[in-house]
Amino acid sequence: GVLETIRISSAGFQSRCVYSEFCGRYIMLLSWDQRRKNDVKTMCQYIIQRFIKNTDKYQLGKRKIFFRAGQVAYLEKLRADKIHESCVILQAHIRGWSQQRQYKRVCIAVKGIQRYTRGLLARRHAHYIRHTRAAIKIQ
Repeated sequence: GVLETIRISSAGFQSRCVYSEFCGRYIMLLSWDQRRKNDVKTMCQYIIQRFIKNTDKYQLGKRKIFFRAGQVAYLEKLRADKIHESCVILQAHIRGWSQQRQYKRVCIAVKGIQRYTRGLLARRHAHYIRHTRAAIKIQ
């Protein structure tokens, strides 16, 4: 317990994380087709090997992953960047949908105004024709 923790810390592995927590937190770094639904431990190994190239920076234990200084911060930075990128994409889609919806509303309003204006002009023209015909009949 405590002696093992001291030995690991003195070896330079300052941070540690259980496999299930690590996988749940950092699986988002992978694309959907790279995510494998098998063992959590193999998934964690794949994530670590993909993003931490130097094998001296981490150690895989039976139940935990041990990291040297700065590695968890590096993974957190990658995770924050991925979250930011996903938020930007989501915002772009929502804005696009919102603008498309507003454009459709404007088009419907413009068509209504055009319909009303054409009707008004047609009524005026019909009124003008009636008056000219009446004037011609009187003459």
